[in-house]
Amino acid sequence: MLDIAMFREHADIIRADHDKRNLPHDNIDAVIRLDEEWRQARYDSDQLRKVRNEAARGIAGAKKSGDTAAADSIMAEVKTIGAQIDALTERADACLAERDALRMRVPNILHESVPVGEDDQKNTLHSLHGEKVELDFEPRTHNDLVEANGWVDLGRGAKVAGSRFYFLMGDLARLEM
Repeated sequence: MLDIAMFREHADIIRADHDKRNLPHDNIDAVIRLDEEWRQARYDSDQLRKVRNEAARGIAGAKKSGDTAAADSIMAEVKTIGAQIDALTERADACLAERDALRMRVPNILHESVPVGEDDQKNTLHSLHGEKVELDFEPRTHNDLVEANGWVDLGRGAKVAGSRFYFLMGDLARLEM
């Protein structure tokens, strides 16, 4: 996952990387927009906390001077500000969660040595290692092999515990012990 500072300071690099991959910029733009909304909500809630703290000091001063009406008025204002802070905090948390979920969908930056192709059919071949082995028989999957040798019971496992479950049997069960 790319650091949020990369989106803030070098969004152009991320966009260029998406262009190399033929990907849209939707997630990048959404991450930047949500980050700005999150930062603004955090700033606004901090400013309201500052106002609330100053008002709370005013309550103490009003009570000392014996002006209960002013103290009650200030307490009502503090309560209203508290509700606004809660709403902004909730909005900031929602923006942060959505922003981070979208950040996880943005791939890492390609190394500059990675060749660019339109799709996997037109990508350039970098290198081959070894030779492809030609088999004179039809290869089977591991599922086919363990069922053919009687080492698992997929049907009974799926019936008892649900799909993708199996029972080990015979030599494979002993090996697992």
